[in-house]
Amino acid sequence: RSYSKGKIEFGKPAHKCGNSKNTQAFEDYEGKGWQTGKWNIADKVESVANGTDGNVRLRKILFRGTSAECENQFNHYDYEINVPNGVYRVRARAGDIYLPTKQKIEFEGSRPFSLSLSAGEYDWTTERIVDVKDGRLTVRIYIDNKEVAGLSEIVFQKAK
Repeated sequence: RSYSKGKIEFGKPAHKCGNSKNTQAFEDYEGKGWQTGKWNIADKVESVANGTDGNVRLRKILFRGTSAECENQFNHYDYEINVPNGVYRVRARAGDIYLPTKQKIEFEGSRPFSLSLSAGEYDWTTERIVDVKDGRLTVRIYIDNKEVAGLSEIVFQKAK
C-alpha cells in the first residue's frame, strides 16, 4: 500500500479514528507504522486518549512496569509511510494530553523542529518541503531520556 497524501492521527479515541490508533510497528500491507526493532517486544508504542483527543507517547522506556516493558536503544523513533518518490509537503502536531513534552521532529532528514510544550498543549510544526527518494516518508522524533515526546498528527501531500 502506498499513499500520495494523508492525515494520520495518533492515539485518538475509537469514534474519532475508526479504532486505528496508529501505534503499531511498520507493516508493508498497511504501508505505514513505527520502526520498532527487536528491542520492542510489543511491536508498538504507547498511546493516551480522552474523550476528544489523543496522541502517542514516546519515551526511552515504554510500557514501564508491565511484561512488555522495553528500552529504546536509540535516541529517536521513526514513523514511516510508503509513498511514491517525489516532493512532499509535510507537517506534524506534537504534544500530550496529560504530560509536558519535549521533542525534536525531523521530516526526511530535514532540519528538525524543537518543541517544548506544557501538559495538555499541542502545537504544529511549520510545513516542510522534502524530497523522498527511497519510497518512504520518514518522520523522526528525537527523545530526551528524561522527558516524554508526544505526536498527535502527521499531514502530508505530494507537491510534485
